[in-house]
Amino acid sequence: MKTVFVASLTGGSANTVTQAVCAEKLLEETGLHLAQIFDGGMACASGGAINGGALSLGPDGKPLVDEHRLVEIWPTCAERILKRDLGAALRFVGGDKPVLSSEGRIAVMRECLGDIPLSRIQNDLVIIGHNVETAYGEIFSSRYARGEFGPRTPDFILRDPREHDFLLSDAVVGSSALPGIFESHTMTNVAGRTLIIADGGISKNNPINLATNMALNKYGADTRIVAFEFGSGIERIDPDFEKKGWRDWQRRIRNNYVHHTSGLERPALLFNPQVIDFFNFDFVLNDIADKLSEAGATDVPVPSADRLDGRPEQVEALIAYTRYALEHGELKETFRRACESIGERHHTRKRSLFRRLSHPADRFRKPPGPAGDTPPPSPVPLQ
Repeated sequence: MKTVFVASLTGGSANTVTQAVCAEKLLEETGLHLAQIFDGGMACASGGAINGGALSLGPDGKPLVDEHRLVEIWPTCAERILKRDLGAALRFVGGDKPVLSSEGRIAVMRECLGDIPLSRIQNDLVIIGHNVETAYGEIFSSRYARGEFGPRTPDFILRDPREHDFLLSDAVVGSSALPGIFESHTMTNVAGRTLIIADGGISKNNPINLATNMALNKYGADTRIVAFEFGSGIERIDPDFEKKGWRDWQRRIRNNYVHHTSGLERPALLFNPQVIDFFNFDFVLNDIADKLSEAGATDVPVPSADRLDGRPEQVEALIAYTRYALEHGELKETFRRACESIGERHHTRKRSLFRRLSHPADRFRKPPGPAGDTPPPSPVPLQ
């Protein structure tokens, strides 16, 4: 019985950055790129589509953006995408027009992904978008764009590959267009069909079920699945736009998200016996700020969940914390088991797991004063 790995990448802001760091660490410890690890496919929505698209394998079989490069450029990319305080934008999310311009986001995606169509992507990638005109989800699949339709492909899926062949950058820009913050994205496939797409999280905030079904469709119903989740845990947000409005939608996202990460272990996975193992890499921005504060890093510029403005120093602090959490913090055991499972499946040699890493607060601490001054205390390790 064949075993394949699938992944869900979803969620925006802090999630998008932490996903990139997780991918970088997995490359360091296993020697495999993310698209090589998840041979069963990657399903992405919202900000996770940015990482899923960037880390996909291009026509030459290499990632469009290497994991190390992706982490390196995220601080400057975040600043270009979020040109003003996102917390302020969220407070006006019920307005008549988007608060932030999409120009920076579109420019970043075009630079990173170029004009590569989905049909030229070598790995199995699915990006979810929300069709503004029909109010239904749209599936942008590299397999469908290549003309690969399995026996379990739903009847409503068009069988013409050209209908699925959009530019990868368009799919990413559309899926990450959070309503009220960014304007919806208009995109056209090679067959000439035009769609207006908004944030994929509206239709399917966590597409792990879709990734699982796509793998079973390709490899057969008796395939065993190992699932990874990077990002938001709840599967679907179904706001009543007319009655509730965007404020309530945003509130419920946050409440459900925090509830999920604090307790549920298999939040969105279908109860399928083929799913034999599950690894959850969720982060909550408030938790990050609290943990660093407990460690004495009161001057670290990590924002609370409602005050992310994309400053490079904030993103760098988030990257540092994520690395620490994977090597020494609460995700160390999950990361260790994940690397072992990947090694067994892909026959990779175990590397020097959990190499030393100084506390992420250290790089932000002020240097000791003149001779005779008491040096600052060492940070308390995160538990």
